[in-house]
Amino acid sequence: MYTNISLFGFKGTLGQPKYLQYITEEFTSQGFTYSLLDLADGSVVANVTNDNSHQYQNFGFLTTSPIDQDGTVLLFGSSNGHNQINSFTPNNNSYNALYTTTGSTYSTSITPQPVYWDATNKIVYGAGYSDLQHKPYGLAVAIGVYGFGRNQPSQPIIIAVPSKSAFYMYPVGAYDSTNNVYYVYFNAGNNQMIAQYSFSSGQVITKQLPNQQQTFIGVSQLYTYKGQIYLCQSVYSQSNTIWSIDFANASTKQIYQNVDKSKYQFNNNVLPFVFDQETGFILALNQLDHALLVDYINLVGYQVTHSSLNNDPIKTFTIAVYSE
Repeated sequence: MYTNISLFGFKGTLGQPKYLQYITEEFTSQGFTYSLLDLADGSVVANVTNDNSHQYQNFGFLTTSPIDQDGTVLLFGSSNGHNQINSFTPNNNSYNALYTTTGSTYSTSITPQPVYWDATNKIVYGAGYSDLQHKPYGLAVAIGVYGFGRNQPSQPIIIAVPSKSAFYMYPVGAYDSTNNVYYVYFNAGNNQMIAQYSFSSGQVITKQLPNQQQTFIGVSQLYTYKGQIYLCQSVYSQSNTIWSIDFANASTKQIYQNVDKSKYQFNNNVLPFVFDQETGFILALNQLDHALLVDYINLVGYQVTHSSLNNDPIKTFTIAVYSE
C-alpha cells in the first residue's frame, strides 16, 4: 500500500497556524526525522531522529495537537506488513505501537490527503482505489477502511465502478463532521465527480462537477470547513488554485489562485496545501531553493496573506500544523 497523508491544524495566538510539524524518513532502519518549524520566523525549534529499528513507515498524522504534556502525537503507518497506529513523543524521541491490525489485510492505494480518524471506534478512513478488480476497466474508487478495534470492518466502501473508461486521477477525500458524511473527489474519463457517503445511512450520492481542471500533473486535496467543501489543486510548474464546492447544486467557485511563476515554482517538492481545522486557514506551501513561501488563505472572508521563511521542510508530504 502506498500512502502518505496530511492532516489538520492549530489555532495560533494570532488566529493563524503557529508551527509546521513534518517527518522525513528513510524507508530502512536508518530512521526518520521529526521536525518542528516556527512559522513566525522560520526557525527549526525541534529536530529529532529516531533509529526506527522496527522499520516503521509513517503515512501521516492522526492528531496534530499533543495528547499529553510531553507533546505526544499519533501517527498512522505500517510495520512488518501490518497497519499500525503509533504514539510518537518528540520530547523523549520514543514511539510505541498502540493498535496493530492482525491477520491478512487488503491494500488500498491512497494519494497524499487528509484521513478521518474515528478515535471512538478506532477506525481510519481514506479515499483511494480498492484492490478489488472491476474488469474490464480497472480498480474501483473506494473509501479505504482500516479497523484497529476488535471485530472492526476492514473492507473498502465502494464509491464508483468504472463503466466505459478508467479513472486516471487519484481520488481524494475529506470528512465533514457537521453532517457526518465523507466526500470523495475523483474523475471518470474527462468528467470531474464528487461523491458523498453518509455514515448514518450508508448511502452514496454522486454528482458531476464543471470541468474546471482537466488532466494535469500535480496534487489535489479536499477539505471541509463548517459544512463547506474546498478543492485545492497544485498544477506542477503552473499554479495553485482553490475552489469551493456546492454539493447540492454540483457547482464550483474559485476563491484563490496563484499563477505568479516569476516568484513561485509550484514544484510540489513538499505537500502544497495544509489545512487548519481550528481556525479555518489553508496554507499553500511552495519550496524555493531553501526558502518556504507560504500563502495563508482565511476561509472566513477568503483574505490572503503571505510570508517567506528561510527554512523549509525537506521534500516530504507528511506535514501538519502543531499546537503547543
